Amino acid sequence: MVRGLLAESLISPKQAQSLAQAAGIALDGDEAPMTQRSRVKNQKPIHLTRFPALAAERLAFFFQSLKSIEEQSLVKTPKSFEPSTDALTGADFDPGSIPSLTQIIPAYNEVVIPSAEFLRSGAEPDDAKNGSPDDQPGLGDLTLPPQGDGVNTNLAFMISQFPDEWVFLTKRLHAEGWIETAESQDLYSDFMKQRLNHEIIVEIRLWTAMRMQSVAKTVIGALQ
Repeated sequence: MVRGLLAESLISPKQAQSLAQAAGIALDGDEAPMTQRSRVKNQKPIHLTRFPALAAERLAFFFQSLKSIEEQSLVKTPKSFEPSTDALTGADFDPGSIPSLTQIIPAYNEVVIPSAEFLRSGAEPDDAKNGSPDDQPGLGDLTLPPQGDGVNTNLAFMISQFPDEWVFLTKRLHAEGWIETAESQDLYSDFMKQRLNHEIIVEIRLWTAMRMQSVAKTVIGALQ
């Protein structure tokens, strides 16, 4: 749960570390050292109001689910886990015991993941105008939607809507060793000047896709 929020840049690396320590585990999934677990007992409660709205919403839903599961276990006879039949890798596991789910997401000529060129565009006055598919506008022709607001680049506009999460992305990339500085403005500048490698550009495109109306956001939201 915590690693997922961190990977989506919904929380900062420091917030992810505090959540993991509160659970008594490390971010890699191993059990936390005894020194950290002893500090957890004296640690103050974590207030979800201090987290970004979407991260707090997911955490609250997760914690409430745990409470519901605990309440159900008190009124029902708990079923012990049998590795041979209940584990996915068990010798006698029956795949047919897993309920199937089919979800159809219709999409036609829609953005899956925005391109780097699209994110760099949008700041020119002509970008705010409707375009023509054949560059020969005429009466009754279909028009293409504007490519931006004519003032800000499309990436700059998305950053203005999610400034904290852009900072979280920068800090995560810095903590993982992808970039040398944790300054969010430097990350934007390097992206606009095409100084970043392919992997970082993909991370920025995915970050944007999860915060605009895209097919990728719809699919990932359905999986989660």
